Amino acid sequence: MTNICDRIRRVLRDLGANHTDRGFRYTLIAVKLVWETEDNLHPVRKKVYDVIAKREHCHPKAVESAIREISRKAWKFDQAFFLNYEASLLAAPSNVKLLEILLRHLHDTTERER
Repeated sequence: MTNICDRIRRVLRDLGANHTDRGFRYTLIAVKLVWETEDNLHPVRKKVYDVIAKREHCHPKAVESAIREISRKAWKFDQAFFLNYEASLLAAPSNVKLLEILLRHLHDTTERER
């Protein structure tokens, strides 16, 4: 089975994000944190943004903003991917919704790999 970080990287690249995008690394870390403990998803500021900001030596708002940019970029690149998981979306998903969708995708593909 492929390493979870490699799987997240692949999904982000498939959605048009590039490793040179500021939010690529932050989104990767955020998904990994939530994958490890889904309890991290809803107090997202404290459990995700603050943890990443401390680790990456930046402000939590910078983390939030960079992940939002990844969400917008991915939405523009492949709306069908998001609508497959959340048909009611009319615009780029919020950061929490982005993380939820990426998690569901990772869980779905994990099930198929078994």
